[in-house]
Amino acid sequence: MELVADAVTRELLGAQIVGARAAELIAEVALGRVLETTPLELIATVHAHPTFAEATREAALMLEGRGVHFFSGGARASERPAVGDGDTAGLTRPRRA
Repeated sequence: MELVADAVTRELLGAQIVGARAAELIAEVALGRVLETTPLELIATVHAHPTFAEATREAALMLEGRGVHFFSGGARASERPAVGDGDTAGLTRPRRA
């Protein structure tokens, strides 16, 4: 799974999903698109473990350069912000009318 977001507003624009469970995974991305979600909001959403839905959170982390299971370039893991309760930073943004 790969997510695509606007470079300026960070609003989720869509996703590319390939695999046997793609039809099950697209629902969260579609809802996020309708609600004008950002990758940070997807990261802050609970994704049960172990489930295929965790791929959505991992894709959002990758988009933010903070992938857990895959190296996404940029800063070394020790230099990246920790993933956890602090993930809600930046969630307060005005919604379009």
